[in-house]
Amino acid sequence: MHLWVNASQISVSDIRFIEHAISEFDRHEVTSRMTFEITESADGDACKIVKGLERLNLKAMPVMLDDMRDGFAKRQLLMNRAVTGCKLSRRTTRDIAESPAVRGEVEKLVRDCRAAGKRVVLEGIEDEAELEIARSLEIEFCQGFFFGRPALPELLLG
Repeated sequence: MHLWVNASQISVSDIRFIEHAISEFDRHEVTSRMTFEITESADGDACKIVKGLERLNLKAMPVMLDDMRDGFAKRQLLMNRAVTGCKLSRRTTRDIAESPAVRGEVEKLVRDCRAAGKRVVLEGIEDEAELEIARSLEIEFCQGFFFGRPALPELLLG
């Protein structure tokens, strides 16, 4: 099972946080299964964020930018070599279906990410129609209740 951890830009910009997280992941022997999601919740210092990203990159830990369309502060981070890709929120999934302008924006983001070797994850897939939207945009990675409900680790590992 792969584990995803959300962290704010401020947390990622604090090298002590990064070192502590890596230490705990190593201690629990889960480092190879971890992905960091950088949230939009709080802006951090760009130079310090890059240093944190580089440290995660040394551990071969994927870094995704969460809720990419919900804020613009992270767009400059997306093309950093230590960033694996981005996630688009449930809200974006709904907006794509309702707005040609949003669909066009997402198509451009997907093209840019593909050209740069980045992944795109579409969140909030709850039915076949939303999965078809992801397919039509050639988004290969999706998350949502359509695929499964949240569960306790012991039930997943059962």
